[in-house]
Amino acid sequence: MMPDKPESDLLDSLIDRLQGGTADHLERQMRSAPDIKRQEEEASQRRLEEMWMHENERQQAIAEAQSEQQRQEETLVRVVLVIAGVVILIVILVTIGLSLAG
Repeated sequence: MMPDKPESDLLDSLIDRLQGGTADHLERQMRSAPDIKRQEEEASQRRLEEMWMHENERQQAIAEAQSEQQRQEETLVRVVLVIAGVVILIVILVTIGLSLAG
């Protein structure tokens, strides 16, 4: 039966490490450091892009909510002005009616 690849890689890695000693191990770490740094930088950039995407979505939602609130306030002002106009018109008509009757 053939050993699984990951187990074989792990075993090979352990054997290499034991045979190579500390100097070889440090040299391998130094060679792999730029790759690790690049991978970490790429992951950081992805997280940053995702954060900015969420921030843009949040800002857009806030802008839409503010726009809707302004629209509702403008509608309320119009309704109040119409009601006030109707009340003033009624007062004028009642005043004219009373002056004509009296």
